[in-house]
Amino acid sequence: MEKAHRVLLVNEDRDLVDLLEFVLKRSGFDVLPTPSSAMEQVAELLGQSPTLAIVSLGDGSRDGIDLLGFLRARSTMPILVLTDQSSTDEAIHALEIGADDCIARPFSYRELVARIQAKLRRYAWQLESNRAAIPIEVGSITLDPTTHLATVGGQMIDLTATEFSLLYHLLLNNGAVVPSRVIFHQIWGFDDSSPVDVVGGAINRLRRKLSDIRGHRVQIRTVPGVGFRLDAD
Repeated sequence: MEKAHRVLLVNEDRDLVDLLEFVLKRSGFDVLPTPSSAMEQVAELLGQSPTLAIVSLGDGSRDGIDLLGFLRARSTMPILVLTDQSSTDEAIHALEIGADDCIARPFSYRELVARIQAKLRRYAWQLESNRAAIPIEVGSITLDPTTHLATVGGQMIDLTATEFSLLYHLLLNNGAVVPSRVIFHQIWGFDDSSPVDVVGGAINRLRRKLSDIRGHRVQIRTVPGVGFRLDAD
């Protein structure tokens, strides 16, 4: 029997936590619920190896944003963020920090479950694809999918599965423009457009990590209205 996926659910609204826990359990997920954004409690739940996290934003505090950064620094699992419908800036900020997807309230629970299932399928596919892909070296960048190791000039950089796949795809097309819609399909598995710039958010995270490497020029350029081009020496 296939083991159920375990979802870490973080929201300070106890009623919403109870409702989401009920919906997710009925859909076959194990749930690790917590109505607290306390880092210590969340860190303890990470020890139970969740396969996806749901974090709620939109209460005007920084707790959700800080927690998102805390989770991303400690895990490569997919993170789905719940945001207010009117808060596009909040969604973009969440994506830049490390969220893999955002869903705006109000939403249907069928949509939420479908998003979760899609994220988990894509994450498993990325891991398998990374393991099956051959190592690639372009300029000072080396990616080894079998070990999930990424280095620039011999310096290791820590990438999530999504960031690794994104960089690998850009490296395969080094110097050429890769359309955003192609990236969205290849990395996230969707053909339609996103209400927020999911690709741009991931690109910005990747840029920041690459910029931390001293002495090596690796640039991801934006081609307005088209996509992105990686230039690696």
